[in-house]
Amino acid sequence: MSWRDSTRPGHDKDEREWFEKEWWESYRNMTFQTNSTHAQLPSSVRAAVDKLVLPHLERDAEKTTPIDGVFYRNISGIYHSEWQAAYVNETTPFWNGTLPEGYDRPDNNTMGKMTLVLDTDRSANKSIGLLSGIARLRSGIFSASLRLQGLYWKENGTAVMYGTPGESAQTVVDLVKSMPNNSTFSEARAVFDEVYQHDLADYEQFRDVEHGCEYQIFLQFTPIEGFTRQELEEIEQELERPTGLSIRKPPTLNAQAILFSTNCSVTVSSAGAHVVGTRIEPYLAKATHYALATFVVLLVQIVLTIRQMEHTATPSSISRISYYTVAMQAVLDSYLCMLHLTGGAFYNEIYLAFSGVSFMTFALLTMFDMRYLAMIWHVQRPEAGNANTQEGRRELWLIYFRFYVVLVIGLFVIYMYTESIRPIASVLLAVLLMLLYSYWIPQIWRNIKRGT
Repeated sequence: MSWRDSTRPGHDKDEREWFEKEWWESYRNMTFQTNSTHAQLPSSVRAAVDKLVLPHLERDAEKTTPIDGVFYRNISGIYHSEWQAAYVNETTPFWNGTLPEGYDRPDNNTMGKMTLVLDTDRSANKSIGLLSGIARLRSGIFSASLRLQGLYWKENGTAVMYGTPGESAQTVVDLVKSMPNNSTFSEARAVFDEVYQHDLADYEQFRDVEHGCEYQIFLQFTPIEGFTRQELEEIEQELERPTGLSIRKPPTLNAQAILFSTNCSVTVSSAGAHVVGTRIEPYLAKATHYALATFVVLLVQIVLTIRQMEHTATPSSISRISYYTVAMQAVLDSYLCMLHLTGGAFYNEIYLAFSGVSFMTFALLTMFDMRYLAMIWHVQRPEAGNANTQEGRRELWLIYFRFYVVLVIGLFVIYMYTESIRPIASVLLAVLLMLLYSYWIPQIWRNIKRGT
């Protein structure tokens, strides 16, 4: 039973309880021999996956051959890699030779870039970690964003994940089914037994699922040489809970990757190159330092803005200032305010620091930038009349209207860039940033016209 079935649970309590019971029973009764999708993969893909991960998994299970080197037990981090796509022309239970309408996959033999953001959670099984994250694939006009769920075997550096265009509780079932052997299948099901405990908290995820190419993802990390298990554990503890202990430079994370889309029949592999990653903690530390430095810069900027407003209090001095220069700076400050606020929401560790920056930017925008704009407008547009008149209120309304129109257009471009990463969005974002950071050009042009 899955969300693909025609039967959907209703909002009635009895219907929901029935659905949870049926789903849970179906999940608990799965076996590797009956439900595994690994044996149904195309032969070339299955052989590549087995060659990549099974030697490590079987060696760890038998405990007969020691693994050279050690592995991180927490692989939370940001990863980058190049990839190459290849179509698999072999009929399987998931693929009949026709790409479903509306689905998008990379072209055959194309190259591209991949970014992975992974987060490791603890599970009841100390040797297996829960993974979640996001994968972004880019190549020319093709782009894909996947939400990931997976498991990480800490002793042998093997990660198995399942990626879908949107969140779905069915992802857990598909993930368990994609395990490469009976041992990992049983371990995966046991881990998620502990996670769910008969409680489908994400019930609504069964109802509306975004359809698209779904990927089985296999990562095999390269053993870290030159470090003992104790040294690496000390590094991990210091990264996660800093105490000031002097440690060696944390080693990078290197892995080989194979991604296979069962319903789009395309393989995306790391093309002989390593997937290279860095633990998330150094990024968060740099982000915190950046936020503190930006906070200080904003304080200085507010002080300088106040002094400029004091030194340009007369109509003659205000008439020399370009209205468009100040307006462009105000738009830029509004973007910085929202970007810092949303950026800080991704990680609790940097939320306070980024919220402080967002607050300072908001204060600069609302208390000084917009007030200064109104002063310049009042002096340079005397024909508009007083702000208390109908004509004055209309002109003042136009100021805010233009400001918010430009703001919304910019946010739409940024959304296009972050969600689709299409070339047109990249060009538009580059043009937008170039225009915003050219705010001195209107001032220079005004000075030339006035001869000042």
